[in-house]
Amino acid sequence: MLTPGRRSLGILIYPAERPGEIVAERELMDRVWSGAAIEEARLRVHMAAIRKALGERQFGSRYISNIKGGAYAFVGSVVCIASPRGDKAQGLRA
Repeated sequence: MLTPGRRSLGILIYPAERPGEIVAERELMDRVWSGAAIEEARLRVHMAAIRKALGERQFGSRYISNIKGGAYAFVGSVVCIASPRGDKAQGLRA
């Protein structure tokens, strides 16, 4: 299970690893909270913080889409970039 400080990052990374795919709220919560009983409102609070941190809607940018029925999809572009060591690391780009 992720620590509270890493939950928002986990909430962002999980759908970003599957750009364009629909990820159900329950699937995302199970992944981040490892099956602990939590309310959907907790996920929505984290999602709002992530969107704010990303500057979503500024200059028309959009990264995470709400899907009717309780799901999300990462709609930003995902590109692989090389790290200073020369190996590839994933990075996100608007």
